[in-house]
Parts: sequence; structure tokens; C-alpha cells
Amino acid sequence: MLINEAVERADRLVENEYSLEEKYHWCDVVSGELKSQYAREYKKARLHRWKDNKFLLPQDCEYRYIEKIIFGGHEINKEDMRTFGFEGTHIGNTAVLCFPVRMRLPLLGASDTAEVVYLPVHRPIRRIALSGEMVTIPSGSGKRCTIRMNEACPFIAGDTAELTYGDTKAELHILKRTADFDEDSLKLCYILEYGEGEADALPSGEIKADIRRIVTDKTVCGPPYDEMYIDYICAQICFFQRKHDIYSQFISRYNERMEEYGRMMMEFANEKDRTVFSNWWRL
Repeated sequence: MLINEAVERADRLVENEYSLEEKYHWCDVVSGELKSQYAREYKKARLHRWKDNKFLLPQDCEYRYIEKIIFGGHEINKEDMRTFGFEGTHIGNTAVLCFPVRMRLPLLGASDTAEVVYLPVHRPIRRIALSGEMVTIPSGSGKRCTIRMNEACPFIAGDTAELTYGDTKAELHILKRTADFDEDSLKLCYILEYGEGEADALPSGEIKADIRRIVTDKTVCGPPYDEMYIDYICAQICFFQRKHDIYSQFISRYNERMEEYGRMMMEFANEKDRTVFSNWWRL
């Protein structure tokens, strides 16, 4: 189920005037609970040494969620990380993995890269709305749109952006994002590639337009358990409206669906452990 669909259905069930940001936040609470408890999906990433014994971690990685480190062909699990004194810190908004100093000479001299297996941190729904952005629309049937910004471009590949210029709107499906340096203005700009013909309704050249990200996020779980998102949104609305009797009904249904989903995931995990190949041979 799409997150927007869950919000719309909740609005039909309970009359309210709460903002979309509040309802997205409540959806993030449910998604975060599901990902941390039941729907765990681990990722593997290559780390690059920043300096000395410090390695930069991916944006969605926190030290406490690292399962193991792979360095020089050796696996270092959580117990070894605690034993040898690995540490996690932050430099600005960037998470950093610090190898123990006593391991720096024998280990870090061998390679400037390492690999890490970790449980990604749940990222909130990205609701982006930019006003008066300078956008360069190429002439002809090209696929490129240049968004010029002084700071990092918030749009990434896979996003769907709605670009509004006067009364004209265009929906752009972003396929790729690359950085480029404009030597004329001495500013960093970003090249967003989108589907051919999607910006044909807009005038070519440099225009000032409003851009927003269309939220296409989905619920973490599928049917019928995705109904818990609707239950939780309705429960929070009723709680803040002081309708405590109705709140109790919605939050009870939410807890029941969460427990059912947890039991299903545990049974599924047990089935995977018991699964074996039957009548299998190698040619």
C-alpha cells in the first residue's frame, strides 16, 4: 500500500485537520518499529579510509547497527569489536568508524578499504518542496534537466518530482543524478536525467520554477498487515482530539496486527531454517 493511500483512508475514517507532515511522521513511527523488530534487511557497503584509523560510514549506517566488519579477508563480529575497542563517532553529520589505535599499524597499512554489514537506519519520508529554483530546460527532445543549487541537491535517482512553472506542471521521473561544476558562475550544479518528453510542456532555457517531491513511499509490510498504518494514524488523531474510547479501539487493532505480523515473520524465519534441498545433484 502506498503511504498516501493509508493517509487518505484514515482521513475518510476520522475527520481531522492535522497536517500531512504529522501523518507522515506517524507512518514513520510504524515503519521504524517494523524495520527494527521484524522486517530487518541488512546491507553491505564498502568503506574508504578517511584518515589514520578512521573510516567514513554510509549515511544510513550507525555504529550500533553494524553486524560485522570485513577487513583484509577477516571477519570482525560484534563481540570482537567490543573486545578490541572499536568505536563509533560523528564528524558533523557524518558517522565515522574508528579502528582501535593498537590495530592501526598491523592492519590499516594493508588496505585503505573495508566492508561493513549493517542494519540500515530507517529514514523518514522525504517531503521536499522548493520554491523559485532556477532550472535549465534543454531545447529539443533531450533527457537532461539542470537544477542549480548552492547546497546539495535533495533529489535522488528514483524520485518523482513535480515541476510547476506558472500554470504549467510537469511530472519528472528522475533516472540519474550527477554533479557538475559551472565554470561561468563558479557554482556546483546538479544534472538530473528524466524520461524523454516529460518536460516538453515547459519552455526551453533557464526558468524559475517550484519543485516538489511526489511521495511514492510504500508501507513496509504488505496486505493484510498494512492496515496497521491506518489504525495507527486514526489512533493518534483520536488521541489528540481526546476521543479516548475511539482511540482505544484503533490502538488495540494496531497492536493486534503488529503482533500477528511478528508471529508470521517468526514462523517464516523458522521455516527458512528448516528448508533443505530435496533430490538435488550437481552435473
